[in-house]
Amino acid sequence: MPTLGERLRGQRQSQGIALEAISAQTKITTRYLAALEKDDWSQLPGQALARSFARQFADAIGLESEIVESELEKLSQPISEDRSIQPARPGSDLPPIPDAVGIHRASAMRRFVAPVAWLVGMVVLCSAAYSVWLRWRPAPPRDIVAAVRPAALPTVKPAKTEPPPPAPEPAPEPRPADPAPAGAGVVVEIRANKTVWVMLSADGKRIFTGNLDASQSRRLQASEVVRLRTGNAAATEMTWNGNEIGPAGPEGHVRTVVFHRDRYEVLPPRTRTGEEGPTPPATPDPFAN
Repeated sequence: MPTLGERLRGQRQSQGIALEAISAQTKITTRYLAALEKDDWSQLPGQALARSFARQFADAIGLESEIVESELEKLSQPISEDRSIQPARPGSDLPPIPDAVGIHRASAMRRFVAPVAWLVGMVVLCSAAYSVWLRWRPAPPRDIVAAVRPAALPTVKPAKTEPPPPAPEPAPEPRPADPAPAGAGVVVEIRANKTVWVMLSADGKRIFTGNLDASQSRRLQASEVVRLRTGNAAATEMTWNGNEIGPAGPEGHVRTVVFHRDRYEVLPPRTRTGEEGPTPPATPDPFAN
């Protein structure tokens, strides 16, 4: 009956697929794929990863999962924990042969235990000798003890200083740019580089609320102010009065940008209790900055 490795190799060769192509698809190195085909499990990084590699290999070449699971179940049969003695071969009258690995481990353990036991014994012996010396040593005369005892030094308490008050955090400053021509008002174009939720308003009137897909854009014109609220600052690119601004902030952050005739500003993030307007959908915690 063919082994798991023979089944994998036969299925792959029947389809004319190279190991390099499977490696590029599954991100598993060709060395591990070749070891699976040879049933050389000792070259694989642990049983759990080996089973996962075998399933991915089988999926890549279309081998039935029932066959793979059956073969993996056979490979996961329990192995005897006592490996120091190898059983005798069938039909042989010779006694079991000791395993060289088990003998080497036992010898290494004895070489390690002997120095540790000697060190522990020396520590115990020195501790006992020191205890006897402390018990039986002669006490010094009292006048000598009084002469060498140092006088108590006066205690000086350090002066208590008040820490300086923390400096207030500076408020974000508006970002100036080239002003628009007189009478042009405010012209803002919003472009999405990926699907993003936005809310747009012009002169206090809400114009649009919803998702912009990748490469979609919205152009707004107002007399005084345009307001943008985005659920993903990095996915929103902006142009203000012909000036390219770029994204509104870092990836995954909610931002509110206010555009005036002569300036624009990115408002600081708000807490939950002070958030303004609806919260973008499918955003688990947009204000955790």
